[in-house]
Amino acid sequence: MGNQILHNIFNPNIIKQADLLWFRSRSIRIYILIGISSLLVEVILRRLLIVKLDTIPSTLISVMCGIILAYLLNISFNFQIPKVRKKRAFLFFLLISILSGLIQLLLFSNISITRFDYASTRFLISGCVFLIVYILHRRLSFKDYKKVGVAIYANGTENLSEIYKRIGPYPNFIHVDIVDKSFSPYSEDVKAYRLETVRALWPKHEIHTHIMSDYPSKWIQQVIGFCDIIFIHWECKENILETVNHIKNGNSKAGLAITLETDFDEISELIDNFDSLLVLTITEPGRSGQKFDSRAFDIIHSINSSPVRRNFDLCVDGGINEGLSSKFDAEYLVSGSCVLNNDEPKLQIFKLQYNK
Repeated sequence: MGNQILHNIFNPNIIKQADLLWFRSRSIRIYILIGISSLLVEVILRRLLIVKLDTIPSTLISVMCGIILAYLLNISFNFQIPKVRKKRAFLFFLLISILSGLIQLLLFSNISITRFDYASTRFLISGCVFLIVYILHRRLSFKDYKKVGVAIYANGTENLSEIYKRIGPYPNFIHVDIVDKSFSPYSEDVKAYRLETVRALWPKHEIHTHIMSDYPSKWIQQVIGFCDIIFIHWECKENILETVNHIKNGNSKAGLAITLETDFDEISELIDNFDSLLVLTITEPGRSGQKFDSRAFDIIHSINSSPVRRNFDLCVDGGINEGLSSKFDAEYLVSGSCVLNNDEPKLQIFKLQYNK
């Protein structure tokens, strides 16, 4: 009996599930620690200020310092927000925190008749509204945190149901690559119907489709009903703006894909027509398993320094692993073989999401 209990406790499947649960709860755990830390700073600062100032200014100054500290700690250690989105994130964080403060003030005015002091009451009421405030911050303040998608080939023969069993709903989005022979003569036949299966398996996820073709409209017509974003290449032989209109008329977002050889200055005037920019960080687009090309660092830095950067989301794809994920100031990261060839693909996704 005792051996059976020990066997169950140390069962590899239980350990795997525990690891996944630990990673999945990371954001809320860190959020709680940051919240407690900022409240402690607020309470200590208020106690120091109240010696020289009145109660109201002491409280307002200490609360504002606590809010700013909580925001800075969250964007530094919890939610990886691209620089271009940080002003928006702070605005929402401030508004939600002020709203929370007003609610707590109303509650505080009713609780103050008890013998609780300021610190005890502050911690008690913050705990009461914690979950609501966390959800609001997650949905609004930190909605632009770095998201990780898993790449699947429409040309592939892998069993999509088996891929789902391995990665489940844990990616933030699914990235589907379509490569035809006009782009790569060595590509397999495109199985566009696989997009329908992808949508059925991940009905609540964003589906990003990257069409590597000189003539993308042929494939757009077949997959547009299953995609949230469709990326086409700058170098394609169709009229770019007409193809963009084709995509948007089908109620999908339009994305532009560029390679390491593309000059960003050439596309900067047209980028406003696109919702997202995909940078391929490998030497030979269309082939899985390649290593990251370090030339991409300068290209991505140049893009992020552009005055038009705030007008589109940035997605990085190619050779991405957990050692590289923290180095990109981007809204989206795509990883294929790094996840699918890993013995623990779900755990690998979390490592990419949290730069571990």
